[in-house]
Amino acid sequence: MIERQHGEVGGLPDQDWSLRVTQVYRRVEGEWLVVHRHADPLVHPVDLDRAAALARG
Repeated sequence: MIERQHGEVGGLPDQDWSLRVTQVYRRVEGEWLVVHRHADPLVHPVDLDRAAALARG
């Protein structure tokens, strides 16, 4: 899913802080629980050069 949000952080101007999110749920005694959550800022398309730079660290 995409969590869309924006805000001011560290004195910087208001900006997009949307995240690409993966969540894994498990049903326990009739209730859904989140058992894993991962989020990263790669909501916007990334070109091949940028993807390669990210992969290199």
